[in-house]
Amino acid sequence: MLIIFNPVAGRRRAHLLWRVLDHLVANGIRLEIAETTRRGDAEALARAAAARGAPLVVAAGGDGTIAEVANGLIGSASALGLIPLGTANVLAHEIGLPLAPIGIAAALAFHHYTWLLAISFIWGVSVVADSAQFSAIITEVADQRYVGTALTLQTAAGFLLTTVSIKFAATFAAAHGWSAAMMMLALGPIFGTTAMLPLLRQHNSA
Repeated sequence: MLIIFNPVAGRRRAHLLWRVLDHLVANGIRLEIAETTRRGDAEALARAAAARGAPLVVAAGGDGTIAEVANGLIGSASALGLIPLGTANVLAHEIGLPLAPIGIAAALAFHHYTWLLAISFIWGVSVVADSAQFSAIITEVADQRYVGTALTLQTAAGFLLTTVSIKFAATFAAAHGWSAAMMMLALGPIFGTTAMLPLLRQHNSA
């Protein structure tokens, strides 16, 4: 991810930039920062990045810096990202971009904030539903003498898998990107559904 930073426009809010970068780096995002020194630099840097095939070019500065970067990306396949550091930040407010550092980092990491919200909502609902279904199945099919033990084991295994998944996902994303990491996380529901099919067949044949 290339970040084109205007140090003049962002001088008063440089702390916001560094906090956004900290969040990105902590989540395995590889960064390249290029500072502008005069008018027109941002457009030239963005055009060069687009010519190299950069998937995302981020404008860190005010609305003028954003306009220059956008002009440099015209006609290319590169996406435009924003870290609003100006005084007015008109465009950021118009498109509803979050202004908190972690929100900006999330929008950049997933390229689109509303897409992130949709995925998070669907994922959260799915995980809650899965947990309830597995718990219900345990209470129905397990030896009633050991239901409490089985539920405890399921809960402990779930938290353990979650801890490992979070650590592994960040490491995997650092090497292959977040798109591939999110696809890897989809394996959990797939395996869970596959494991439950024998119980469905058993229920249907009863």
